[in-house]
Amino acid sequence: KWHEGPAVVDTVSGWLWFTRTNATRAQNGIHRLSIHRARKQGSGWTNVEPFLYNNPECSVGHPALSPDGKVLYFVSDMPGGYGGTDIYRCQDTGGQWGEPENLGPVVNTAHDELFPYVAADGTLWFASNGHPGLGGLDIFVTTTNEYGTLVTAVNAGAPVNGPKDDFGLIIDATNRKGFFTSNRDGGVGGDDIYRFTMNKPIEQRFLVSGMVIDDLVELPVIDAQVALLDDKGIVVATAITD
Repeated sequence: KWHEGPAVVDTVSGWLWFTRTNATRAQNGIHRLSIHRARKQGSGWTNVEPFLYNNPECSVGHPALSPDGKVLYFVSDMPGGYGGTDIYRCQDTGGQWGEPENLGPVVNTAHDELFPYVAADGTLWFASNGHPGLGGLDIFVTTTNEYGTLVTAVNAGAPVNGPKDDFGLIIDATNRKGFFTSNRDGGVGGDDIYRFTMNKPIEQRFLVSGMVIDDLVELPVIDAQVALLDDKGIVVATAITD
């Protein structure tokens, strides 16, 4: 009767993991999300089972799997997070999922992190409206270093991201072609699906913002030239204040 949403298939075991809107409301009157799995049988699906860490009083949804099926990522607003919805992961401990682990401040913010997707090379893509971005939900990407620690989340940049909501990215095994969802202007209406080709790897970039203040009158200065210098004093970028 309600919604079934983001889903992922475990290519190793054949299980389909999917998001479902709970039919019963939580105590605050909201229909929460939960994760279930089902196994393909003939032309249909059977053996629908709930995820171990579903909770009727908080949302658990948007499942994503590591390429080997040993790590399950998901989104939740469970207590103890950084705020809004956070991304968590569980390790397969041999037939059962271990305790959920919050991915920490590299990924999660005081706002919403949503729609995780793990590429064939283990790269984690997700959407966020808490990290510095171009507006609304933006798509970000992060990888793990040699010690298994997540490194800085990088904004995918334009033209994938824009001033509206951009989310739900998936990409093929070659990290070349993929799809994402956006409500940007020029679509058919509401949220539309877009496809893209990645021409080169995403580079780490930083957003620098600020104001130039007139010290005498303590007001912002319009049309002032600002220079960004590297550690050797060489100008690497300039901007004009608005």
